[in-house]
Amino acid sequence: ENLILVQDLDNFVFQNDIVVVVSAGNSPKGVQPSARYPLVHEDAEWQLGAWARGFNVLTCGSFVDRLHAGALVQNVGWPSPFTRMGPGLCESPKPDFSAHGGNCTPAMQPAPGLGVWGTTSAAVWEDRSATSFAAPLLARQAAFVFQLLQSVCQQGARPYAVTVKAFLALTAIPPKVSGAAEHLAGRTLGRGRANSERLERASAGTAVM
Repeated sequence: ENLILVQDLDNFVFQNDIVVVVSAGNSPKGVQPSARYPLVHEDAEWQLGAWARGFNVLTCGSFVDRLHAGALVQNVGWPSPFTRMGPGLCESPKPDFSAHGGNCTPAMQPAPGLGVWGTTSAAVWEDRSATSFAAPLLARQAAFVFQLLQSVCQQGARPYAVTVKAFLALTAIPPKVSGAAEHLAGRTLGRGRANSERLERASAGTAVM
């Protein structure tokens, strides 16, 4: 039933020419994988949920961008221990991109200081760890690309969503992970961190558009 709903979402994305960003999802809190991190890629609890498998959506995984004493991951750029992975529909590679989503304790629990900083509804700063806190960072980059391309479109026209997706894919900063987590990074980080800066500051050595 969920996959039928995902098919409807894919059709909606295609018909209305929009970009939808979906978080890859997280393993259950406190659940230990059958193999210790970073060898979690074969555990069923780390497989993508239905919503994250959409063919036309951009699925966002998560990596650790900040180190903290006592956290499970002690290497910058390594996948977040809780981020889920594909493949998606029709064996498509999922996630597509990744962003900073935080870390966790060796007991696979969140803890203060290990997440992504944001504000509550009461404007109080807090940090949370989850791929749902990484996905808005990808969505922000897509919005920047829409805005920059809109500035060079004719009056009344707007950029195609597929153009934005293609630009993000071509200019993403690929993950640089070696050692024990290299295989896991290939399964969870996609093309890497989305980056809209090439539209603002073109590279003299290459052309994208």
